[in-house]
Amino acid sequence: MGWVDKLHGRLIAIDTAPIIYFIEQHATFGPVVEPLFDAIDAAQVRAVTSVLTLCEVLVHPLKNHDEGLARLYNDTLLSSPNIDTLPITATVCQLAA
Repeated sequence: MGWVDKLHGRLIAIDTAPIIYFIEQHATFGPVVEPLFDAIDAAQVRAVTSVLTLCEVLVHPLKNHDEGLARLYNDTLLSSPNIDTLPITATVCQLAA
């Protein structure tokens, strides 16, 4: 049983780095996170992230005028049926701290 199999049926929080690794096909870490995103795509795992993640992933593509990559990040985080991108409130920040 792989590590992703243990997540089936669960809701997970996902941070910025794994999203970047997957979308940009990082040579080392892309293959590590790919099974997770395959499971998310197959609705075996649901994920949540925050709008802060969207802000973070857009910095590099926008700085480099890479509209295609920026669009891919927007589509992934805002239109994927199994990834919810949630707002951050002061209460959420206080709880996280």
